[in-house]
Amino acid sequence: MSEPEPRLSVVIPSCNGERHLPACLESLSRQTMQEFEVILVENGSTDRTVEIVERDFPWVKLIRMGSRQGFSRPVNLGWRSARAEWVFLLNDDTVCDEECLAGLMAGVAAYPDADFFAALMLFHDNPDVVNSAGHQLMSNGTVVERGVHTKLAEPFTEYAKVFGACAGAALYRRSLLERLGGMDEDFWIINEDVDFDFRAQLAGANCVFLPRARVWHRLSQSMGTGSPRMVHAYTKNLVCYLIKDIPPAFWARHRLRVLGHLWKASSALVREHRFGALLRARWDLIHLGPKMLAKRRRLLPELLARGERVADLVDDTTWAPDTPEGAETVSQSAPARLWRNAAPGLVAGVLMLPVLFWLGLAALQDRWLARGLPDKGA
Repeated sequence: MSEPEPRLSVVIPSCNGERHLPACLESLSRQTMQEFEVILVENGSTDRTVEIVERDFPWVKLIRMGSRQGFSRPVNLGWRSARAEWVFLLNDDTVCDEECLAGLMAGVAAYPDADFFAALMLFHDNPDVVNSAGHQLMSNGTVVERGVHTKLAEPFTEYAKVFGACAGAALYRRSLLERLGGMDEDFWIINEDVDFDFRAQLAGANCVFLPRARVWHRLSQSMGTGSPRMVHAYTKNLVCYLIKDIPPAFWARHRLRVLGHLWKASSALVREHRFGALLRARWDLIHLGPKMLAKRRRLLPELLARGERVADLVDDTTWAPDTPEGAETVSQSAPARLWRNAAPGLVAGVLMLPVLFWLGLAALQDRWLARGLPDKGA
């Protein structure tokens, strides 16, 4: 007799998850909604991850990749192996509330027109503090975690339409993943979910935040918060999705804010001695820039037709978390501030040149190719 079809497929990419993965799987075993399958994509682990899963969690479907292959590729392999229409993408360093999966399916029932959903992610070490309540698009071109570092309270206890979802705990309609081809594997790791958010919005999909689907997250266990690898990946992929996904309507309204943010962020990285990671990110544009432009060409009809929709989703709401106890404010004289910031600002200006080149080329490409497209108003 064949197994019944699951209502939900949980896909967990894992690399060296020996330390935290068992707690994640144990939390899934305690779910009140049990009609689900778990697919673990083992991504080149060198610890005892495989041994532990095979010994202690035989109900988990294990896919072994053999070598470390980022994040996007294991995710795509996992959802393509799933049997359910709904795919819950989950980090291996999370712990789910026992009502989490039930909360996901309740959201699906409440919002039948939505195509993907953001779970409520809380910090594992500060369980009442928000890690992510969905993604939020800012006018400077960044996509941030909504509500990050704030105490759990309204509006993070209510359903809400949001720009997108953090892939650490996100629910996707399988048909949407198929339509968009899943995560872009050129992004490898970091911001691949942001790129997916943009493409989903351009395709007319809707994302809803689900406060009942709670997950506690141990932040950045695989790469390390603020590590050179993290800085390199984030900086590189931020520029990549700007080249690939930003609609002309957004660029026309907010380009000064986008460029200003990129320069300020680059200056800060130089000042904090992250020059090497920043330089590598710019160097990678040599081969990634042409790829992003080619993908933008394929997206251009949607960028033009639905660009206003994306531009209208900008939300510059900010939250001001409490200042940590014992924090001090360091004051500097005007000459000291000038000396501290002038050199990093000049270096950042030079490193902005390749970004300006690729973003300018994207704008020229848009104008050239738009001539051959049907008029939107026709």
